[in-house]
Amino acid sequence: MQHKPFRATAHAARMLLRNRKSYALLSVTIILSFSVLLCYLSFVDSKTYNDYKEVFAVPRNVVLAEKQGDRAVFDAFVTMAKDTGAEVCTYLSASTKLTQYGEISSCITFLPEGNRPVYRAIPRKYNLPEPVTPSYGCTEMSLHGNEAIINEKFYRTLGSPQVFPFALDVPFHWEDGSFTSFHLSVVGVCPDTVFECDEFRRDAQGIMCGFAQIYTTLHVLGTHTGADMALPTYTAWLCSDQPQKIVGFGEKLDLTVAAACTAQNEATAEIRTHKATKALLSIGLLFLLGINLYSSFANALSERKFEIGVKRALGASAWSIVFQFLTEGILVMTANLLISVGVSANILIGYKIYQKIAKNTQWTIILSGDSAAMFLTCAVSLTLVFSLVFAYRSTKVLIAKHLRAE
Repeated sequence: MQHKPFRATAHAARMLLRNRKSYALLSVTIILSFSVLLCYLSFVDSKTYNDYKEVFAVPRNVVLAEKQGDRAVFDAFVTMAKDTGAEVCTYLSASTKLTQYGEISSCITFLPEGNRPVYRAIPRKYNLPEPVTPSYGCTEMSLHGNEAIINEKFYRTLGSPQVFPFALDVPFHWEDGSFTSFHLSVVGVCPDTVFECDEFRRDAQGIMCGFAQIYTTLHVLGTHTGADMALPTYTAWLCSDQPQKIVGFGEKLDLTVAAACTAQNEATAEIRTHKATKALLSIGLLFLLGINLYSSFANALSERKFEIGVKRALGASAWSIVFQFLTEGILVMTANLLISVGVSANILIGYKIYQKIAKNTQWTIILSGDSAAMFLTCAVSLTLVFSLVFAYRSTKVLIAKHLRAE
């Protein structure tokens, strides 16, 4: 023999099937409401994650500082940074033109020999230091002698030689007007930066134009130094337990600074603002959902008043009516909640596919813990509150009035 709760639940399920047309209309409202809420929460979280994933991928203790021309100020900065215990690696870079290929401009960066950390500043939304890692050829930024690594689009312009190393001559003019040709051995290729986003192209006169990034070693300079160059740029990569202090030194000495800690602090402040906005909008959505659900439940109940009157006239207790409608409400809300999750997942996956096809972007779908808590709170509270309201109002039906009306 079944226990009473199981019999009541089975009876509630049968009544759902019998009144499926009425509940179908109610379900449309519930599914749309919960789908909108879940899509909104997940979209905000996903957008936040995708906007800032590059920011938080860079170690917080990394700082990149640059100074053009003034070696004395740069050296003062490096000394101040080392006094705090920071690990420091310095680079030297300058511009040149690869006249043998046309009007191709190039930034050539001279690195200490060996396996060194190599970063570059990427001025997207944040001025963020980005690690430079070879995409093919060699496996790391470890250069010796006259070895070099070039950017991918320049490599393709050269005809994409498949065998490494291959020779590359780089003409270079010194400040005094003298000329040197660096005979480099290209051992690898690194990804392009935003500065190299334009394809190499030929102008109206058929001359090749573009931008080449070349990394080689200080060894190729021989006896020359940055003082011999027209506009050298001195760069320091720093790893420090006090990155904010290092940033302060750089700003005080008027260096161009790209720091992960600064970018992450700004991103964290924006994320907090997004969370507050999300909470306020969720409350507003909850209020609107509540109005819609109340109206929908009221319409569903009005179609069942004769049924309730008959049951009460036949001796059904108020509690049995309450339990039946409470169970029906919970079953409807739970089923529609699960459908809403499926609908939302499909919408978000569709948007992910759109980002991949239309924008070639790897868009990650995220639902944060606080958003999941907001959604579950809304779902559970609305389910319980409106199921209880639905059940309570069912006991207020005037039996004789509705029986006479029929």
